[in-house]
Amino acid sequence: MLVYTTGCGVHAFTYDPSLGVFCLSQERMRFPEKGNTYSINEGNYIKFPMGVKKYIKFLPGRGYRDPAPLYLALYRLTGSGISTAIC
Repeated sequence: MLVYTTGCGVHAFTYDPSLGVFCLSQERMRFPEKGNTYSINEGNYIKFPMGVKKYIKFLPGRGYRDPAPLYLALYRLTGSGISTAIC
């Protein structure tokens, strides 16, 4: 999946190997007004400002969840990567 914007909305394209092209699969994607999921790349956590670190630790106690464990489980189940499980 390729998610792309030129400043006029966010659109998602899914690769169709039989055609060899990306096809529009979602147009004008939007985040929901409210939700209970957050996502952050914690690879540089050690470099984050203290306030950001505290906020990341604060979220799970307030009912928010990081979806990373779900994606890891999907990866393990498929054996061929997250993209296969999501597409």
